[in-house]
Amino acid sequence: MRELNEKIHILETFHGPTYTFKDFGARFLACYLEEYLSNSDVKYNVLVSTSGDTGSAIASAFYKIPNIKVTILYPKNRVSKIQEIQMTTYGGNIVSYCIENNFDQCQTMVKRAFVDKCIEINILSANSINLGRLIPQSIYYFYAYGLLKKKYGNSVINNTIFSVPCGNCGNLTGGLIAKQMGLPVKFIASQNKNSVFVDYLRSGFFSPILSNKTHSNAMDVGNPSNVKRIDYLYKSDISAMQNDIDHNICNEIQTMIEMKTVREKFGYIIDPHTAVAYNGIKNYKYTADKPYFIAISTASPVKFRYSVKKATGIFPKLTKDLELLTQKPNYSISLKNNYDTFVSNINKSFNTNCSITLIGMPGTGKTVVAYYINTHSTSYNLVELDNYIVSENNATLFQLIEKYGDDGFKQIEEDAILSIDFKYKKIISTGGSVIYSEKGMQYLQNNNNLIIYINTPFNILSNRTENFTNRGIVFNGQTPNELYNTRHKLYQKYADIEIESKNLTISNIGDIILQYFQVF
Repeated sequence: MRELNEKIHILETFHGPTYTFKDFGARFLACYLEEYLSNSDVKYNVLVSTSGDTGSAIASAFYKIPNIKVTILYPKNRVSKIQEIQMTTYGGNIVSYCIENNFDQCQTMVKRAFVDKCIEINILSANSINLGRLIPQSIYYFYAYGLLKKKYGNSVINNTIFSVPCGNCGNLTGGLIAKQMGLPVKFIASQNKNSVFVDYLRSGFFSPILSNKTHSNAMDVGNPSNVKRIDYLYKSDISAMQNDIDHNICNEIQTMIEMKTVREKFGYIIDPHTAVAYNGIKNYKYTADKPYFIAISTASPVKFRYSVKKATGIFPKLTKDLELLTQKPNYSISLKNNYDTFVSNINKSFNTNCSITLIGMPGTGKTVVAYYINTHSTSYNLVELDNYIVSENNATLFQLIEKYGDDGFKQIEEDAILSIDFKYKKIISTGGSVIYSEKGMQYLQNNNNLIIYINTPFNILSNRTENFTNRGIVFNGQTPNELYNTRHKLYQKYADIEIESKNLTISNIGDIILQYFQVF
């Protein structure tokens, strides 16, 4: 715990392996489940939705734990760069889905999954809806209070206030549980402009919102699930809540100002979430003696180094372990913002007889990736669709297109697709035009086949394929870029998952796919 002055302290809860307070609960839960499952062969999928820190903490805590796979859902472009690499560079039993939505939509998918009878596997939660995550977080409130009492004696009793940055309100709930156990303290619920809980305290009406993107992104929650727990603890008595919990809203400008102020006034660097907590202390109205304040610092400044630099001019240096992470391949998988697709993918990842079909433009490396998978896992039979068509028709693809025309070739390709038998596991590499056959793609969309779109940027493909002129493509009046954009939409339409291959090697892509089905 850091002392800014006699009355204001910072409790640094970010000294775990991923530099966030979430490490407390995540590692307790992981150790407990590892022990609990040590004599069992039952396999579980731990589902996690994250606005940034939970995902990284859970990935680190559960990595390589036997019989457990972790599925993380996080919103695209709404987590910091450090947060993203902390949950997308493990591989192994950690699968991270990047979804074009916000945290609340990710959380809704996860919550819905727990009551969905269509899910064929055992699932567990590692979000703060699991008490195994919350209870360990209660401990550091006792610890911080004990340090203050040791130094300042009885003057801290009923005169200590924790300012807690609140998003999903799990950290605050942990503190309130500590209070229920006898800790003589009060709280400030400090929120950014996603102020649903503060608004609830003020009005007595709980009104979820669409979350807004802020510098303190781990708090960008528009429908905080732990409000129900707080409501339960206080038996829906708003007056009792207000007696124990003050509140404050900190906007984006104030967040940056507080980071700058704390640096200049105290020589101490804080991250945006801690800045929101500090703002709560700064705006607190007291009538008697000034109480002792403890701001809960939930994340290291290094995780938000770009915001810190913008506010203070200081660019926190990456630690050695974070520097190593930046050099690792990103194993993130893009998933449609669609619940049914999400459930289908969970079931397929545990399906030991699931085939794999690779789709994408010519030049994406589908064939080479298929050979890599076939070489590294003998359980997959290789089907190279273009080679199969050539063999069956005793003619090259160029000859078939010249003889039968574009429509005729598409029919040949469709017939080849429909001839595939999914009784045994296969790794299938398709031609670029396979998505023009709706009948063929619907046939591939079955419970025993995972369709993967290898998405490679146009400029890279153009250089590899001489603007697609060496691949026998029929453009039908389109420019190469127009053709790419047309097909891109169709690939995304039919794919179960999407892998962005821009910075990945063939072996990286192959490993992502193989590890997708892996349970230690």
